[in-house]
Amino acid sequence: REACWSQGRVGGSMMKSKKGLILACAAMLAANALARLGGPGFPQNSVALHLLNPTFLTPNRVAFFPLAAVCFSGVVATAWEVRASPPGGRSARRRACLALAFLLNSLWLMASAHEHHSSALVLVSGQALALLRAYLDLDIRRGSVKSTPLFVRAAFGVSMAWACIAVCIATLVMSANLDQFLSEGEERPQQALRSTGGQEETAVKAVWVLTALGSIAVVARYDWPFAATIAVVLEGVHHAQAARGADSAAAAARKGAAISFLGVALAAHWAIRHTKARKKTFSRRRPSDVEEDFDDHDPRGRDRSGSFVEQ
Repeated sequence: REACWSQGRVGGSMMKSKKGLILACAAMLAANALARLGGPGFPQNSVALHLLNPTFLTPNRVAFFPLAAVCFSGVVATAWEVRASPPGGRSARRRACLALAFLLNSLWLMASAHEHHSSALVLVSGQALALLRAYLDLDIRRGSVKSTPLFVRAAFGVSMAWACIAVCIATLVMSANLDQFLSEGEERPQQALRSTGGQEETAVKAVWVLTALGSIAVVARYDWPFAATIAVVLEGVHHAQAARGADSAAAAARKGAAISFLGVALAAHWAIRHTKARKKTFSRRRPSDVEEDFDDHDPRGRDRSGSFVEQ
């Protein structure tokens, strides 16, 4: 038992370390490359899988560019964590969650390539939760010296949005394959679905869920990259489903994309407006005001009277 506990502590410390994060990122990049090319361990590439398992939420190929952006975002986030983040505290937890998300992404791609749809859904859901935990640990306080840089927040936002989309698509694929298995009475793991997978009403609900998540990200965190990723994918869903004749899914996706694009514009407007107001505030302050702020407190947090000051 003690050996198991010690191995668990070693594994946890490895994931919290910067070396563990680098290794997990390298594994994620390798898995994505093999999945795209159909390399060893991946009997079918990602393009063939989408053709075998179409859903009412599957976008056209043009809208799949955020998938490449996810890999780039992972590299950006990893480079920033390795270079800038301190060793402990929230940074260690964020590194561990990010490394876990990378590993789950690799396993999800492999499970999808082998047509293990239930396992793929569990893995991609775990990836989304791990990214959410890391995403919430980012410092978004505007005007703070310790605020997370914009490009890092954008990298996490794009990854989070694509993970949410992948969860919805994986749910529809698993549901469609389960219905086909129950109707035929036997499992046919390597054959295409007989028709577009999932119910169209469920896809419409998923579109509105994704639109609501984008709106929440805009209002709560001014996260225009999250909303932009949702908007681009929903626009691709609109074109793909309109070509298939799924009018309800296409119409919902078009409306969701329009709302998400509006959210991107509002988030950019609010961010620019806040930046201008902040510059005006700092330009009105005299240098003597800043010096007085530092002179009134000693390094231990006491003011001139000897009482502690809340920090």
